[in-house]
Amino acid sequence: MWIISHHKGCKSRGCPRGVGREYEAKTGTVNEANYPKQLQQLKSLGAVVKTVPDAVRTEWANSLKGWPQQKATELDKAGLPASQVLKLTLDEAEKLGHKWPVRYPIK
Repeated sequence: MWIISHHKGCKSRGCPRGVGREYEAKTGTVNEANYPKQLQQLKSLGAVVKTVPDAVRTEWANSLKGWPQQKATELDKAGLPASQVLKLTLDEAEKLGHKWPVRYPIK
């Protein structure tokens, strides 16, 4: 796991903040481009890949409803800003158009 710190006033590409944004942009586009190829590779190796109906996704997501907050709270107690990072991540994904089967509440 990469943890990139934030330095106030850091505007250069080489600073941690700039590197983090560049990494974020590239991993998103690379992952999106590679996912169909990776699924096809799994199928060619004999894996059975199925699409799960939305109702099943929602049921599964509901079964995990308390888990993200539980883990974030554990990490918060260890001195990490997990709740803050998780809230930011969920909010940013929504701003980019992602629709969650269940929106996990994070305090």
